[in-house]
Amino acid sequence: MMPALHFQRTGTGFPVILIHGYCETLEIWRDFVPLLTNHLDVTTLDLPGFGRSPALRQPFTVDEVADIVTDFIKSQHFTEKPLPIGHSLGGYVVLSMVARYLDLFAGAGLFHSTAFADSEEKKANRNKAIEFVNRNGARPFIDSLIPNLFADKSNNPMKTALDIGYQTPDSTVTGYAAAMRDRPDRSGLLSALSANLLIIAGQQDTVVPEAVSRQMAGLAKNAVFTLLSGVGHMGMLEAPEACATAIVSFARKNR
Repeated sequence: MMPALHFQRTGTGFPVILIHGYCETLEIWRDFVPLLTNHLDVTTLDLPGFGRSPALRQPFTVDEVADIVTDFIKSQHFTEKPLPIGHSLGGYVVLSMVARYLDLFAGAGLFHSTAFADSEEKKANRNKAIEFVNRNGARPFIDSLIPNLFADKSNNPMKTALDIGYQTPDSTVTGYAAAMRDRPDRSGLLSALSANLLIIAGQQDTVVPEAVSRQMAGLAKNAVFTLLSGVGHMGMLEAPEACATAIVSFARKNR
């Protein structure tokens, strides 16, 4: 039996599903969702092992996580095909869902995320992270991870991200690191995708650099590309109004 996912749903209008990133929970969207709910029916959820959603047996894959999220989406009985938008890790989940269950969705959104597989260097860094957490626990890993996601290291919302990150169990940190390391390349999907694709990128994102996001936009047939000036990897916290405007506009395009 698939684990029941903890979720929140609010607002009215076209259905949008926001899927959080690595070492986050649905709480990362707490102050962002109200910017959308006058226009959209917004669902946020905790991925398995994060927040209040039960963990998966390890090892697991991004595709297995995507299957669970897809089953959850089916259970919501949306009256229109919903639009899933994934932040970072959440984007990998969205790409997996769209690659295999495209007919269920109105389009897709990548929010500081990438369709490309990890490079060998990135895979080695995932392995180092797993070893570090196994030795030292998740908290010092979170302390090193989160600040690097922000363009402005004095950004007040960074504390929010840290507090959410500290809730992540060690096994969830390492399990998802391995799943992300081993995920397939989905870049071929972009050129084959007939549906509209939203790409939100940060000009100062060191995790998914601007050049990578532009490359994806060039590959996709129907990409809507939004570049956020002065923003790193956390647009929902660094530039919430601009991100909300981009999502509402894109959702209207997909109705």
